[in-house]
Amino acid sequence: MIHGRIIRRGLDGNLALSNVLIDMYSKCGNIADSHQVFGGMSRRDLVSWTTMMIGYGTHGACSHAGLVDEGLRYFKLMVGDYNISPDQEIYGCEVDLLGRAGKVEEAYELIESMPFKPDECVWGPFLGACKAHRFPNSRKLATHGILDPRPNMAGTYVMLSNIYAADGKWGVCKTRKLMKRMGNKKETGRAGSR
Repeated sequence: MIHGRIIRRGLDGNLALSNVLIDMYSKCGNIADSHQVFGGMSRRDLVSWTTMMIGYGTHGACSHAGLVDEGLRYFKLMVGDYNISPDQEIYGCEVDLLGRAGKVEEAYELIESMPFKPDECVWGPFLGACKAHRFPNSRKLATHGILDPRPNMAGTYVMLSNIYAADGKWGVCKTRKLMKRMGNKKETGRAGSR
């Protein structure tokens, strides 16, 4: 309905409105329509790319629909052809995309290639992928990466402590104590990761 009105009024070429449509469709879980709007844009900016990548990452659409290569292609186009520098959130989406597809080593290589130090937006999805695909050695790398910058996201600590507990490693106590010392408190009823 909204999209139709935009088209009828001849505003479908408006960059800001196109970005809003990508976001709207993505938030409604309609990645196919987000992709269609994105593909039909004559011009894209950082918001366009970010919104599309976040849509893919949030819904896991790429990994579930077998579109991992498509998500990676967008990332490479964004960086290589359009010279847009991804931020932590975009890298986090790419790591999540690779992780959901079981490509944990590739996700780590991407983290290592980042032009800046990754934060919990990147390490969190990597840690989740390590847990889901049982990559214990990678978990150690993620643990050091997460704890090094002392994240403020309590959910990251909770995920880390749960992984320790599942492995029978009681670093969980140390993680929870660290979380308490730093004043981090996980809100009740909220998911531990994005």
